[in-house]
Amino acid sequence: MVTRTGWSRLAAGLLATAASCGAWPQAGATSQEKRWACCNLRYDKDWISDRQFTARPFLPVGAPVVITDWGRNRVYADINGVKMRAGADREYFKGSREQFAEVLFLREDPSQRIATFPPAVQAAIRSGRIALGMTKEQVVMALGPPRFDLTPVLGAANWVYFAAEDGEFDLDWAADDTLRAIHAPTRIRKLVELPS
Repeated sequence: MVTRTGWSRLAAGLLATAASCGAWPQAGATSQEKRWACCNLRYDKDWISDRQFTARPFLPVGAPVVITDWGRNRVYADINGVKMRAGADREYFKGSREQFAEVLFLREDPSQRIATFPPAVQAAIRSGRIALGMTKEQVVMALGPPRFDLTPVLGAANWVYFAAEDGEFDLDWAADDTLRAIHAPTRIRKLVELPS
């Protein structure tokens, strides 16, 4: 199970990378609140779930988001002019709909942070791909959060992702939190790794 502190740190890291954070964000988001996409948000039709298949199309990191409404287990949003729904349909994410919204929809635009990255890293993020040497923050911006159920803490040395229904891959991190290895079959590596 993903710890609350771990995912809260991820959200803080996307905003300021070195910030330390305590508990989960508190519920309290309102409709019509302006936010930004935390990462490249993978979707199927109008649905963004807690299963971020990396083979799917995505709405770009930093896209403007307006939360338009709340459903029982859903958040409705206008993302860069596209009406979308988001929620935990597989229950990999164990928090509330508001907490899920806090992870996906940031209160500060990450674009300024991305502008500080080397050009090759910026290109990788824009293409929704990763490369060895990227930081955890940069990988999340490119791929979205790792599997909530199989990545118990963000400080873990290994993260697990879905590529598609029939494939998972995992990432190994060096002691300095840079990407050390990508473990995936060739067909999945081609989907997620930036060509050299």
